[in-house]
Amino acid sequence: MSRNTSETPLDPKLSKRVEELSQLNNSSSSELIKRILFFCENYQQIVTSICQDKAISESDKQELIQALSNSSNQEELMDVLLKVVLSRNYEIASQKIQEQIDPDFLESLETEDDILAAAVEMTRPR
Repeated sequence: MSRNTSETPLDPKLSKRVEELSQLNNSSSSELIKRILFFCENYQQIVTSICQDKAISESDKQELIQALSNSSNQEELMDVLLKVVLSRNYEIASQKIQEQIDPDFLESLETEDDILAAAVEMTRPR
């Protein structure tokens, strides 16, 4: 059985860090490097998906990519992801509501009392 290995020397600091992380994870250096490469590949796919998603606003895309780039702050990343998901859900709900409401009916509402009465009627349990 042959192994396909590369004998490229690593920077001493990097080599030491890989060894430390390998020991922490109870794995070999090659296993750790495979995990790192797997993470990098997934990261690239995630960023590509975000950039291609037409449903996400440009500002949200930038915020997501910036949060992904700074993975040391997982709380910030979760906040940004939650914001994007909630924003998208709001857009979908708004669109569904707009599809169900007759524009002529909306135009007929002239006063605040008309609007409130229509809102009560629309939300009344059936």
